[in-house]
Amino acid sequence: MNLPLKKAIRIYQEEGLISLISSTGSFVSSKLEMINSFVRTRYRYVQYRRKYGEAVAHPDKTIWIKPERVQLTLSGIAVPDSACPANWDRIKHSYYILSGDWDTYSTDLEQSKHYRGLIEYFDEDLDWTETTEWEVYQQQGRDAESIRNHCQEQEELYQKIKKEGYDEGHPITVHIDRDGRLVHQDGFHRITIARLLNIEQIPARVAVRHKQWQKARSRKGTDDYGSANSQYQNHPDLQDCL
Repeated sequence: MNLPLKKAIRIYQEEGLISLISSTGSFVSSKLEMINSFVRTRYRYVQYRRKYGEAVAHPDKTIWIKPERVQLTLSGIAVPDSACPANWDRIKHSYYILSGDWDTYSTDLEQSKHYRGLIEYFDEDLDWTETTEWEVYQQQGRDAESIRNHCQEQEELYQKIKKEGYDEGHPITVHIDRDGRLVHQDGFHRITIARLLNIEQIPARVAVRHKQWQKARSRKGTDDYGSANSQYQNHPDLQDCL
């Protein structure tokens, strides 16, 4: 858990002993937090298995989804504490099975100004400065150079995916609501670019599953699942329950 040697030497030479000590402390703290998060996640996994059985997905499970199947988003949405058993901002990137109405706050992904901005640039050939993407960042108080650098990163990402395909090592993050709908949380630009390039499937990590959806997962492997649920037969989050 030591600070990498070359980096430690550089900090000592350029910034002095005090900075080195401070950097080492920050490095150790971040590693301890990672370990703590790992342990908490595995503990929840064990508890969920006891409650819901073998149909509980492993925290590291990756599902493969069609980009166009993700129609909703919770990115940037303020979910009130009254709609969620835990603080949403704290757990939205973690591994949970939750009841509550948190999933009812999702909005149409295609109505996002960021989505519209990428369509305007890559599909409608507008200049970045004419897009709603640029407008959003201007309203946030970012300077033109910062916005242009961000837009350049998106253009490089687009060209990289177009040339090399989608990088399997960078899954987006989604939630699954009570009705089995995929709800975007993280990786907005990647999923939008994947749509624009007609990428057939991309990897996704599920952060939060609604409790009602988890019950559907649990029923999937039983004889009483029934033909009434045939609409879910090809759901990407149910394939491991067959």
